[in-house]
Amino acid sequence: MKNLKIIIPIICCLVFGIGCSNNSHSDIDKTDNSSTNDVVVEVESEEEVINKIIEKYDSIQPTEWGEKVNGVVNKINTNEKIIALTFDACGGKYGSDYDNDLIQYLIDEQIPATLFVNRRWIEVNKDKFLELANNNLFEIENHGYEHRPLSVTSNSIYGIDGTGSIKGAIDEIKLNEKTIYELTGRKTKYFRGITIHIKRVKR
Repeated sequence: MKNLKIIIPIICCLVFGIGCSNNSHSDIDKTDNSSTNDVVVEVESEEEVINKIIEKYDSIQPTEWGEKVNGVVNKINTNEKIIALTFDACGGKYGSDYDNDLIQYLIDEQIPATLFVNRRWIEVNKDKFLELANNNLFEIENHGYEHRPLSVTSNSIYGIDGTGSIKGAIDEIKLNEKTIYELTGRKTKYFRGITIHIKRVKR
């Protein structure tokens, strides 16, 4: 999520291949190009990016809440006969078990799958998580930190309270992304919303 601001000194003699004036002799010492080649890169911190997102959307009322809101990918356009096999490891009181028979079947049959893993499940099953993460058959992805639906206005579903704010929604994604990265050294590419319900804010 890092935005890059690139500041490049523009010198007309480099752009056009001639001097800036009618003088045929360049005022730039051709033996020292360091000043013309410098590129200053300012990288915004993650905190700065998050604050900008909050500032941009804080005053906007959400327009949708549900499983199939606009902008969420729920299918792939293809003529191929393919299937994406995915599983959620939610953690918590009812979701912290490990189905060894299922996983072993996938391994025995060499069936690839994507595992969306929540931070709570990781904490209870750390050794199993690392074992799965080190198996190239499985793709480890993000299923949130506290297992809360992404709602900036505290909507709840199935008795599960939403994140309640923009910062809460961002934390639900980013904190577990950090957890997985610290354990595996790999950043996740995908996030699966909790209960698949999501609040859409459009600018």
